[in-house]
Amino acid sequence: MEAQQLPEARYFAAILELGDARPDRLVTLVPLLKAQLDKLSTEAPVEQIFRSVSADVFAYAIKSKLNSGQIKAAIESPGDRIHPEKSVEPFLFSRDHLLVMEIGVDTTAGEGFTRFGTWLQRK
Repeated sequence: MEAQQLPEARYFAAILELGDARPDRLVTLVPLLKAQLDKLSTEAPVEQIFRSVSADVFAYAIKSKLNSGQIKAAIESPGDRIHPEKSVEPFLFSRDHLLVMEIGVDTTAGEGFTRFGTWLQRK
């Protein structure tokens, strides 16, 4: 019997558009989101790709062995079925939008995205 090979970790962008980006919500949401992304990523901490001036649209880059659908589901429903005492209540609302997409080998970043470009070069 052949041993099953584990999937190789790949880079993803998690892009969020918030229906409500008031500062008091961001103070709660961003740490919960970052903690969840750090759990999903094989390399923590995750890196912010960009943030709009109004902070209603932003993205993080992560490296994960999960596929994009699994990452999206884990962000939308961050509960821990194995350790329910460590569960986190969902922090996204129905007016929030989430896109998770793989960052391919032919990805580059320029002016305005230099921090993300540096992060990509280090990886």
